[in-house]
Amino acid sequence: MNIFECKTKEEIDNKIKEIKRIDSKVSIDTSDKSQEMLFVMEINEEVIGYSIVSPGKNTEMKCIYVYPQIRNNGYGTKLVSFVINSIINYGYDSIVVKEHPKMNNFLEKLNFLRVGDDYLIKNLSIRKKKEKKLVLLAFFSFGLNILLASMKIIFGKIFFSSSLLADGFNSFTDSITNFLVIIGLKVGNKTEDKNHPFGYGKLESVFSVIIGAFIVMTAFDIIISSIKKIIDGSDNINVTPILILITLISITIKIIQYSSIRITLKKEKSLLMKSLLKDYKMDILITTSVLIGIILSKYISHVFDVIVGLLVSLYIFKEGYELISEHAKILLDNQDEKLLDEIKQMILEFEEIENAHDYHMTQSGENIFIYADIRVNKEMTVEEAHKLTDRISKKIRNNYRNIKRVLLHIEPVYD
Repeated sequence: MNIFECKTKEEIDNKIKEIKRIDSKVSIDTSDKSQEMLFVMEINEEVIGYSIVSPGKNTEMKCIYVYPQIRNNGYGTKLVSFVINSIINYGYDSIVVKEHPKMNNFLEKLNFLRVGDDYLIKNLSIRKKKEKKLVLLAFFSFGLNILLASMKIIFGKIFFSSSLLADGFNSFTDSITNFLVIIGLKVGNKTEDKNHPFGYGKLESVFSVIIGAFIVMTAFDIIISSIKKIIDGSDNINVTPILILITLISITIKIIQYSSIRITLKKEKSLLMKSLLKDYKMDILITTSVLIGIILSKYISHVFDVIVGLLVSLYIFKEGYELISEHAKILLDNQDEKLLDEIKQMILEFEEIENAHDYHMTQSGENIFIYADIRVNKEMTVEEAHKLTDRISKKIRNNYRNIKRVLLHIEPVYD
């Protein structure tokens, strides 16, 4: 499959002749004053779809067409995604689709927002820059945490420090968290396709459960080791200036990471990065506790290092367990009864709804998909019912930013 833009008038004229074989109604203004753009999709050099775009301050996607016999196979999604990326590269910041009575659901899947009778995506270039900036920040944090983890684990083993060793594994879990954030930022916004109708967000949960299991097993091993040291009194920590310097460097780096993300979040909104901010705040407290434990081990008793190591390991164990629990619920489609009850009350506010039942949800990454059966008067026309579901969907999605789609099954009420 090949998607491309026709650049010259001659190329546009030639392709229009080919397009007329599948759509006789195709029309494009090729006059010198016109700036209309033609995007073509081909398979084996045969045209299977096209899009016409009128660029400008309010760029309009005037036409989206895919050969009827091959629709519902993801070709339309690929075509529109290519057009949007091209529009971004040209420096345009928004794109609108008008006269779309048959494309409501299709456009919503592609993250278009309904504004009156139109569908719109705005701030395209800002979104792209924001995503790139957040991904770079997550990669930077990932590299720093790998460095910190390696440094703490190596020096923890060299100087027999249980607390620094445990903190090293904590930094390793931080790098895993960074990795999940990168996946969330890169994959979470990937458009759904025929084989993945709910997108790719569950990948994040799959990785999280696997990683959580690794964290729990690692923390459990350190907990057992720390308990044995406390019982045997076998802690042989060698407190040196290097050991204290390593913890001070770690605290400094964590403060820098925390500050950089906090500054970024003042300009850019991201739930994933917000979770990192909370994590880094806790890391600063943990590594500070490790430093205190090491200092107390030097001047009072070595047991303080083991106790701090045990406490840090228990915290890591808890974090691993919560990671598994949270994402296992997503994979198993655990139902949020509170959310569903709020959705039910919102639906019943519409006077056309006689009754509503069978509410359920599924989640993919941060995106939630709501299902419900609603009962309306049997005299309601298909068009009226369709407009009603649009109104309900819009109200719910406006109130809950992470609800991606609301799918309503309509049932008639008989006397």
